[in-house]
Amino acid sequence: MNKFIIGDKYRDRGPNYKRFSDDEFSSWLVDNSNRTIPPIGGIRFKQYTDLEMYSAAYPSQRIPPYIILMSTLIDTEFDNPWSDIILPKKGKISYWGDANGKKNDYMAFSGNRALANANFLLKNSREIAPPVLHFSKVQKGTLIFNGLCCIEDIVKEEFSLEDGKKVDNLKCHLRIFQNLEIDPKWLVARANSYNPAEADRNHAPEPWIDFINTGKLPKPQTGKARSLIWNDERNTVLMWILYHKGFSIADDSNPGNKIISKALDVKRTSLDMMARHIKHHLLRLDLYGKKFRGSNSLKILIDRYRPDLRNLKQDANKIAKEQNWYEALKDYL
Repeated sequence: MNKFIIGDKYRDRGPNYKRFSDDEFSSWLVDNSNRTIPPIGGIRFKQYTDLEMYSAAYPSQRIPPYIILMSTLIDTEFDNPWSDIILPKKGKISYWGDANGKKNDYMAFSGNRALANANFLLKNSREIAPPVLHFSKVQKGTLIFNGLCCIEDIVKEEFSLEDGKKVDNLKCHLRIFQNLEIDPKWLVARANSYNPAEADRNHAPEPWIDFINTGKLPKPQTGKARSLIWNDERNTVLMWILYHKGFSIADDSNPGNKIISKALDVKRTSLDMMARHIKHHLLRLDLYGKKFRGSNSLKILIDRYRPDLRNLKQDANKIAKEQNWYEALKDYL
């Protein structure tokens, strides 16, 4: 399963992604238009495939399904005098817009308008605001993912070029959703959608949905991060096993529980508990007055597969092979 993970490196073949099987960026973002994100520029965005939306702030420029920001840490042929500040451990990024002095109006640059528009939407119509993802280009063809971000503040600042010329530009202060893996399927689903809020409900990570609902910025991380045991990968595999083999297979008194819990590297009691959460929402026991104790992200995952369980089987087997669980679990998959 393709994921953008904070701190991990990704191969970017740019406009040549179709010629190479090892691309891990542009090829992951191809939507129904058979197009991907533009391969150049620091502020990258594309159009929805079949949807046009505009905001009151910038009615001449379409709202994009998502925005990708690129900080280049190497010399390139493109003029980029700005220096961004990236502090992933503190969960903050300061990112300069794309004004470079070649136009008198710093808002004449499409990237600046996209960022200002996103900031406007976050304050007025969060449900259609584009998510922002930040990458660093550390060498030719290699990117590092720095995280899903939201705009905390955006201001006009003056910058001096090497020749002494003073230029106005936007400076965007971003807050990172820390310890969050991003499935590119979410971005593709947004681009293909007629309703981005629906794409978010089906594919977005839970912290983004919480942010859209509440407007509360993600808190900077303090102390040591705790690894999430029951992530989407384990939940997907377990859900298919339960549907395929029956819910009793996960009972802590069942011999199958020992094999499955060992393969997934979880406690037997934890496996039993998670199976009950999955059963509760899959069978909608809440309609009979029983209280659901699982997470909202688990509900989203179950609802994603509910319409067609063939996708669940396919994804569960794929994940099991990628995570080296398949050999131990092949009799259950």
